[in-house]
Amino acid sequence: MNTFGLVLREIGRRKAGFTLACGAVALAAAGVVFTQTLSTAFNDALRRITMQMGRNIAVVPTGADAAALASGESGSLTMDVAQVEKLAASNVPAEHYMGKLQVRLTAEQGGPGILTGITADVGSVGRAKGSPKSPMGFEVKPGECVLGAAAAERLGEKGKPGARLTLMGREFCVAAVPGKGGGKPRDCVPPVGPVDDLRIFVNIADAQALLGAPGKIHTIDALGCVCPIGGSANYLKDIEKQIEKTLPGTRAVTYVSIASARLTARQGAELTQQLTVGALGLLALLVVAFYLLADVRERRAELGMFLAVGFSPGRLAALFLMKLLLVAVIGAALGFAVGTVGALEIDPSRMGLVGIRPAVDWMTAVWAAAGALGISALAGLLPIISAAMTDPADVLRVR
Repeated sequence: MNTFGLVLREIGRRKAGFTLACGAVALAAAGVVFTQTLSTAFNDALRRITMQMGRNIAVVPTGADAAALASGESGSLTMDVAQVEKLAASNVPAEHYMGKLQVRLTAEQGGPGILTGITADVGSVGRAKGSPKSPMGFEVKPGECVLGAAAAERLGEKGKPGARLTLMGREFCVAAVPGKGGGKPRDCVPPVGPVDDLRIFVNIADAQALLGAPGKIHTIDALGCVCPIGGSANYLKDIEKQIEKTLPGTRAVTYVSIASARLTARQGAELTQQLTVGALGLLALLVVAFYLLADVRERRAELGMFLAVGFSPGRLAALFLMKLLLVAVIGAALGFAVGTVGALEIDPSRMGLVGIRPAVDWMTAVWAAAGALGISALAGLLPIISAAMTDPADVLRVR
């Protein structure tokens, strides 16, 4: 009989132990998949929520008043718009960058409000380097404008999508805010704060033409610093220095409360994930190891007979390796299914309230399978060596 047939017969004779081992691996895999799926969704929601708080870091020309620019003032110092792409192509660990050119509008110019020209959202760790990060901002087409919440409220029906709005003597068509991930478009940008709610967003080229500043911007907003678990304010200071080195003649200013909130939340999510995965992995390792050790001890006489009738130690080890492979494959498949369904179905109404939208992550299946194989290999190392080193003479002498 071939090795696989022997394995199936062994499993049939010891169903309870095999089921327990598969269950332990499935539990660990389910925990990994469940935690990873929710963590991914949580981090995505966190990016959206903290974006509403403002940007992590503002990059301004040296000598510019960063506080005045943050409050919506125009400022007399500008820098080249090409700096946005240069920063995005660098190794600065932030995921999204957006250039801005702005001016406060008087009533005669179409105000009160803050005319804000914005570039497309680009990223270094994000889209430019192949990571599947979606834009955090939105892009405004030439000739269109998108209104902040307060600006839209002030204009009423004149601020609805499709309406015509005259700004600084030029007519713009009011556009809706594009929905993300297939979501429904909004009439205006949701409320985010007293300054940003007054903004009237236009394409950067339109703003440059209106302000007579071709190819110029006032600031670069950076969002989503990639901070490690041990990150701190000092880490953010290092990012500031890296930005200033990348873009000579600029100054980087961190909004510490926003960055700290993001960092603390990310640390909590990652630490919870690591502890959960570690605990479940250890549990599965112990269960599978004890199962195989018990199996070897109970079958010492049988293993001795196999060796006595011509089985090689290598074929005997292959018998246990194949059983381990079945445990890993079955456990990983069950774990991925259970973990994914659990993450998708756990209180969806409450998840929706806070913007957490779990989705099937097939890459997690790969990691779950790799983890299951790794746990099974570690758990089976000593039992397999013990089985392969069984001395048939000793076993038969005892009998």
